[in-house]
Amino acid sequence: MGEIYKKRELQKSSETKLATFDCLHYPDLYFYKWCNEHFRINRGVLNTIDCWLYTNEVIDLYKRRILILQFLKHVAGAEYNPESKSLKFGKGKLVTKLSAFVAQYKHPVS
Repeated sequence: MGEIYKKRELQKSSETKLATFDCLHYPDLYFYKWCNEHFRINRGVLNTIDCWLYTNEVIDLYKRRILILQFLKHVAGAEYNPESKSLKFGKGKLVTKLSAFVAQYKHPVS
């Protein structure tokens, strides 16, 4: 990992709001590495989420990354398996879960 990435991780504040995470401003590779460390996802999963959000009109990179982290945080609790090396969704289920999450995000249940 690069020096910038290591330094940024050391400087990261203890705030829990996703919008304050330094990782939102990382270059793509460092953002992927951060997501992999925290959510145990592979690059293909991250790219699928990113592309799906982009094609569904979340054009702004900063907003897209916030949604990516919110989605990963949401599914990490439900899909967590300590025996597994990575977060797994199953064939076709990633997009289904992402669609449901974004629909809920756009129209939150009261």
